[in-house]
Amino acid sequence: MDVEPFVHGRLDHEKVRPLLILLGARETPTGPDRLLDCLRTLAMAERPPVQEVEKWYRRLDQIMDTCSTEDLTNIKKAFHEDKIVLTEGAVWTSALGVFLCSDEEDVPGAEVVRASVRDLALWRKLGIAERPTLELAIQWLRQLPSGETLSQNESRRVRALLPRHAARIWYECGHWLNLSGEWVPAKNLSYALTMQALVPWSHLHEGVKQKTANLQRLSVEITEAPPFSGLRHLASHIEERFHRNPSFTERPARRPWLNQLAVELGRIDLDDKAETGHVRARAAELADTLWQITTGLEVIPYIDGVPAGTPRRTEVIWLDKVLYVEDRPLAKLARTVSQELGRAFRRQDVAEAIKFCFDRLPEFVTEYMEENFTLIPRETAPDCDDQAPAPTSVPSTPNAAALEPSPDESTSGDDEISMEAGESSAQTDRGSDTELEEPAENESSASDDHAGTNRERLPAKPGKLSIMERFARVHGFRKDGDGRFFHSDGSWIDKPTATRFWERRTASGELVRYYWPRDLCLEREPLQIDADVWGLIDKFPDTHALILSGEYDDLTEITGVDLRAMLDGGKLKFFPASYRLVYVE
Repeated sequence: MDVEPFVHGRLDHEKVRPLLILLGARETPTGPDRLLDCLRTLAMAERPPVQEVEKWYRRLDQIMDTCSTEDLTNIKKAFHEDKIVLTEGAVWTSALGVFLCSDEEDVPGAEVVRASVRDLALWRKLGIAERPTLELAIQWLRQLPSGETLSQNESRRVRALLPRHAARIWYECGHWLNLSGEWVPAKNLSYALTMQALVPWSHLHEGVKQKTANLQRLSVEITEAPPFSGLRHLASHIEERFHRNPSFTERPARRPWLNQLAVELGRIDLDDKAETGHVRARAAELADTLWQITTGLEVIPYIDGVPAGTPRRTEVIWLDKVLYVEDRPLAKLARTVSQELGRAFRRQDVAEAIKFCFDRLPEFVTEYMEENFTLIPRETAPDCDDQAPAPTSVPSTPNAAALEPSPDESTSGDDEISMEAGESSAQTDRGSDTELEEPAENESSASDDHAGTNRERLPAKPGKLSIMERFARVHGFRKDGDGRFFHSDGSWIDKPTATRFWERRTASGELVRYYWPRDLCLEREPLQIDADVWGLIDKFPDTHALILSGEYDDLTEITGVDLRAMLDGGKLKFFPASYRLVYVE
């Protein structure tokens, strides 16, 4: 039977048999144990020789016709406890996980015996079922190791079974798959991840994944019904915060298509009143949302105020009525914007509407919404923020820094960060971005001119040199007619158009440092600094610096490295400095 070596026939006779027995030759075969050991060894190979495996199945089939009851029991026990059945899909499994025929309609993903050995009586003697049933599938699920990560083949079969019989498997097995791929008790699961409220989760901590049920393959009807409706949506409990302050390329602005979409979503009428209220509430937030283009967008997830994962880069994030988007072409943002906003609304049809209406005319947005959704009449729609004047400031962020950049002309009314020395908490209204302080005219002269008098105008006071010009002179630079400063060694200082910083470069054009000047002594009064300016200083401390007045009207250059050291040492503190009030009729 090609199982054990036999003595050559010429030596197997009565005269030499006593000698062969003394040498260790057996008079009877050892039984099925040797065959079973061969199968166990082959099951450990990554690519087992199929013909060799099938040979041992045929030998076992022959043995089972004449073996003892004890041997038959041992064979059945081995096939039920060990994964020594090679299936048609080249998967090793036990007798409980394989069938003679498949039933993809009711029990998908079931493994079947290889067609080349399916005719052997061995399988029916082992108790292998003809075709899979739900009862057998649940019996197989119950014998899976609890709390352990499933193998690739086990996970594939489990994922195929769960959507077909979700509730029954939950109740009868008391287990479910979590985001870590583990088969865990249902009582250990606190959150649920569904396709309707999908969030990035690969970067989450392992403890969060282990407590989250993977419901991505289930339909919305199943996830909204017991027992799954009792789980909390993971998306509703994750709070994204900035890992570090992003940089801005332009001012925040309203997007007509986005705000018009919010107006129409505020009129939506769904069958579920709770769902209708949720959509309208998010629509009210969307109506006031500003579009902020940024770079370096990096966020970190929090759950109940505790970090729940590692930082991740993202192209879009919706926080506090501001939609932060990476500086990308609009065509590349359409999908990610619809995903981000659709996640907040928790509805696939709303996500599709956002994708269709992206960057369209407001008229198209209204027409699309009226054609594809049930909307209440406009005159009966509840009052919402779309009737209010456009907001002119960006709400505060979790980092306590307002993120709207102010124009160079003035920072009056913009949200700012107050940087204070020591323990002082006083705030100031200073903060003009102009580099030269224009001399003020005599108020009485201006009043007389306005009244039409002929009284002679008083001469204006001579203008004070800007702090940047004083800084340049101290370092040996001379001003030319274009507002730039040149040094005898060829280096220069200049303020490019539409930028917030002065640049100091070598004669060859290499950058030495970016300067942000303010004629203010930090030891005497707090400094208000725009959030986008601080974001660049914080991100690139080696190349950015502040130019401030000293305690005795001298000049002080404070690099970003020095500022970080002062903050870490407690010599500086951050305070939210200013807010904007807008009257709404």
